[in-house]
Parts: sequence; structure tokens; C-alpha cells
Amino acid sequence: MSEYRTHTCNELRESDTGKEVRLSGFVKTIRDLGGCVFIDLRDHYGITQLTTEDPKLLEQIKEINVEAAITVDGTVVKRPEENVNDKISTGKVEVEIKNSMNFSKNDLFLIKVHEKLDFIGFRLYII
Repeated sequence: MSEYRTHTCNELRESDTGKEVRLSGFVKTIRDLGGCVFIDLRDHYGITQLTTEDPKLLEQIKEINVEAAITVDGTVVKRPEENVNDKISTGKVEVEIKNSMNFSKNDLFLIKVHEKLDFIGFRLYII
């Protein structure tokens, strides 16, 4: 596709299990479970869950904030049955991160993208 991605964040399926991929997008959420991190990466097309247990990568991820633009290389793996997320089209797989590159480092992002805000009778939708 390009030097920044082999797939969009909406493309990966069970049939892609085992493939080496490169994804680019914005960090939607980061969940640190102590020794294992999950990142929801989003682009214009959808969301893909990323994961790693690699101590070196865990240190790099500490520098990444929500809404940071990143590119990751990794391997598509099938999620365990109990972790399947039917709410997203890529919910049966995740990408085990092998390498990551942080393109934007933001100290603080005050407004979350895709969040509805109410301002004294006015509604603002950030999308």
C-alpha cells in the first residue's frame, strides 16, 4: 500500500493470521495490564488492537500518549475465544507489535477525538 502501511485498521481478519503487517494511525486507548499492554489503533477506516509483552517495547509505549500518530510492524494473531470483540470488524485478531515508531509526541491532548462535548447549549462533535 505505502511505506506507512500494508493494511488499514479495518482490514485484518482471521485469514490474515501469521502475516507480517505495518499499520499507521492514531492511538485511541492504551491499557497497561502490568507486563502486557493493549493499544487500540484507529485510522479513517476502523480500529485494530495492538499488543506487546516485550519489555523494550513497553518502555517505548510509556512515551506514547492518546492521539499520538504511530506506525507499528507486527504479526497478526488470532485472539483467544474469550477475548473476541464482536463490536469491531477486526475483533477476532490483534497485532503483536515487533517494532514501533512514534511520529508525533504530544504532551497533552485535551479533547478526545470522537467525543461529544456540550458547551452552554451548543453541541460540538469532534470526529
